[in-house]
Amino acid sequence: VSAEQVPLDADGRLACRLLCVSCERDTCIPASALKPADVRRLALCAKALISHDQSRPPYFLLPETCVKALSCLHNAALCGWPLLMQVCQGLLCVESEHLSHKAWFRTEALIMNFVLSKPVYILSSKGEIVAGAKSKGGGWLLSDRKEDLSIANPMDGQVLPAERKLLEKMVNEVLPENVRKGSKFSAYRL
Repeated sequence: VSAEQVPLDADGRLACRLLCVSCERDTCIPASALKPADVRRLALCAKALISHDQSRPPYFLLPETCVKALSCLHNAALCGWPLLMQVCQGLLCVESEHLSHKAWFRTEALIMNFVLSKPVYILSSKGEIVAGAKSKGGGWLLSDRKEDLSIANPMDGQVLPAERKLLEKMVNEVLPENVRKGSKFSAYRL
């Protein structure tokens, strides 16, 4: 869906739930498509989010699909990735075996939590997806299954050599000094 088609309310605010998706990858904007298993998990997540709140349909910002395959557009999206993340209401991390070793995942999680002060959600790789708070009163979070997430230094993570310098500059300029080497914070499991 193009940006012009995302539903807005009368005040121009999002009338949907827009989540940035972080998947296992070595480059910020990969040319390849998502893994079929990740697509299936995202589809199940969308169904769970719709059943939780039909008035706010979910939309996902996927790095793989946010720009056309022109190198100039790719580079612009790469430089502006924190700005694209800013329009989202949270980060949805698609759990996988190697996700925690990826520099872009580490950077996105730290930016979303410590810079943008928005929730980080973990989409389990297996099992039922549960959206919504089980506790009485609910709330605005999509889950009340809180867990500690420990993020290592982004620059120690796997990233393509062509993007390492830009990622290092992004980490040093965007992240607060006290979390540049990694940190712990609370994330929410769906």
